[in-house]
Amino acid sequence: MKNTKKIIASVMAIAMISAIVPISAFATDYNAEGNAMTDVTWTSSAVYTVTIPATVALGNEATIEAGNVNLNAGEQLNVTLSGTSDADNAFKLTTATDSLTYTVSKGGDNVAVGDVVLNVAAGTQTSSSTLKFNEPATTPNAGDYTGTVTFTISVESAETIVDLSTLTADYVAKDGVTLTGTLAANVKISIADGATVTLKDANITNLGKNCDWAGINCPNDATIILKGTNTICAGRGSDDYNNYPGIWIAKDKTLTIGGDGSLTAYSNAINPGGAGIGGGYQVACGNIVINGGTITATGGDSAAGIGGGPDTSCGDITINGGTITATGYNGAAGIGSGRNTGVQSKTSCGNITIANTVTKVTATKGKGDTGAHSIGPGGGGVCGTVTIGNNVGAISVSPYTYEP
Repeated sequence: MKNTKKIIASVMAIAMISAIVPISAFATDYNAEGNAMTDVTWTSSAVYTVTIPATVALGNEATIEAGNVNLNAGEQLNVTLSGTSDADNAFKLTTATDSLTYTVSKGGDNVAVGDVVLNVAAGTQTSSSTLKFNEPATTPNAGDYTGTVTFTISVESAETIVDLSTLTADYVAKDGVTLTGTLAANVKISIADGATVTLKDANITNLGKNCDWAGINCPNDATIILKGTNTICAGRGSDDYNNYPGIWIAKDKTLTIGGDGSLTAYSNAINPGGAGIGGGYQVACGNIVINGGTITATGGDSAAGIGGGPDTSCGDITINGGTITATGYNGAAGIGSGRNTGVQSKTSCGNITIANTVTKVTATKGKGDTGAHSIGPGGGGVCGTVTIGNNVGAISVSPYTYEP
């Protein structure tokens, strides 16, 4: 069940009220002496009240409060920062002629669109979360700037924790699952269509030969939340090559990565190779969106750190937040496309956008091809429009660091 409320007019409270199911006391007729029994039932529905401030000025805090919480066992109440008034879901305020960009933080860490800002488990009656709406880094033109953010309130199944070390067969992680521990078996880990999965101190680095798949496979839209320290590596194919990326997202699908943990993703540098995050050798990939986390992504031979593998295509790459280090290999981009290795090959990626809300992005192109870019196309490849902050154009300087 989901309710969506915007911070606009007044303090808003959302409640669900319990209902009593009537008792049928005479459902059965008896024509003889003796005892008769009546089943007595009562259903207690989930009850909660969530209070969200109506307005908040930049530089101030806003507290989200949950009270009178009564959930069924195995349920949790989530409040998610699900959207903004900006079409691209950036944190922006506008006047008729100008706009400014701001950040939202919780406990010192930046919050991204899609992050859960308050979580209440069954058995907890009250809880709260304080968000800081930070002033812009630079002073904007004078004016009254306004905008909105949207919170989504939902009751969902409680987190399911899966220890990777216990898996002995291929596994598809469904929505709400947390993957933890070290994968020991040569099995394929995938994420279900539309699912949000948390990586918490997960390690997938031991895949051996005949593992023709990525460390984590996303054949459909997927979201990964980072907690703790995580390391993901591709398997080795039947030909003993690393044709796959550390994390793969299918063509025309979107992978979104957020959270406050760290991720190291790579494909071993054996000819040919896959990206750290994205595609593999002649394995196309879809769109990649990074909203947070500390991410280190390293490509295998002729593959980008984040983006495409050699001789194939990749979708759009959007980085809205986090500290990102991406390194390509052997003529591939750090962020962008892989290297074009053959005359008949076509290597490409879509648009690349790095917002000025990131903490730091460092990209290094792979040596061996003078046509490669640190951000943009690899050697012999093509990309769409590259936008970094307010600047447009691919970056050939390597290594290149953007720290707004």
